[in-house]
Amino acid sequence: MSQLDLAMEAEISQRHLSFVESGRAAPSRDMVLHLAEQLSVPLRQRNQLLLAAGFAPSFSERPLDDASMAPAMAAVETVLKAHEPSRRLPWTGIGTWCRRTPPSARSSPMSPMPPC
Repeated sequence: MSQLDLAMEAEISQRHLSFVESGRAAPSRDMVLHLAEQLSVPLRQRNQLLLAAGFAPSFSERPLDDASMAPAMAAVETVLKAHEPSRRLPWTGIGTWCRRTPPSARSSPMSPMPPC
């Protein structure tokens, strides 16, 4: 995406965006979040952008074993149990499917999958 395209989508002037990009102007917290939204930056990286701009993070992050994540992990476990005996989804992430060997009963449902 070009600078002009981003400026048009973010509804700001290209000059202001250029100044922010070159460091001649400091972006506000709202501007950092607005540009990140226009660029579809994931929340974790938005926090990093905010920190780099001198602001506190906006989005909380919790480990998967946190008590507040129990309902979400239960839902993931339900979906994975429905796919037994192969509890891992065979999606490679690049638009192709591949065969996976069934994991042992003790393996974690969130453990990394071996390559295809």
